[in-house]
Amino acid sequence: MSSDYNGIINTESQIFASCASELSLNSLTYNIAAAKDYNNYFVSFADNASITLAEDFNVNITFTPETGWIAQTIRMYHNGRITVGGDFNLTLDKNGSGSNGFLEFVIRNDSASSALTNRFQVAGDFNYTAVESGSRLRFTTGIGQFSVGGAMDIGNILWTINNPSSSEGANISLGG
Repeated sequence: MSSDYNGIINTESQIFASCASELSLNSLTYNIAAAKDYNNYFVSFADNASITLAEDFNVNITFTPETGWIAQTIRMYHNGRITVGGDFNLTLDKNGSGSNGFLEFVIRNDSASSALTNRFQVAGDFNYTAVESGSRLRFTTGIGQFSVGGAMDIGNILWTINNPSSSEGANISLGG
């Protein structure tokens, strides 16, 4: 595929997607309806796999009214890369789940990967939108390199920055 195409993934509850080599698209959108289950492999990268997007990476998650705490995890092995030419947009609709509904969005190295070889890079802005007010996002990074070239408003985000390994720290760069 090439940057002439958009990737759209529609699912209910869970998605397990793998990137085994290189994927190049114009934009990528995940629409997850009725999300209620822990999702440890939202996207999993094989060694040396990459996703390159010319424009935006969009993630839209809608809970069920019964949803409690769930995690959506991007997991990278060795030399994994996500390069977003536009914005990263994450939208959460708690759909009446109240204070029980809680989303954790995780970008991390797999425990078997080398510490600093994986990269998540956004050229534009990192945007989080909560459909219901007070819907804070727990955002966890445990990756070697994380960068946002534009703005990243963390006012409604609880961000936990983990080291990708016990011996090396993370390289975090925010612009805007």
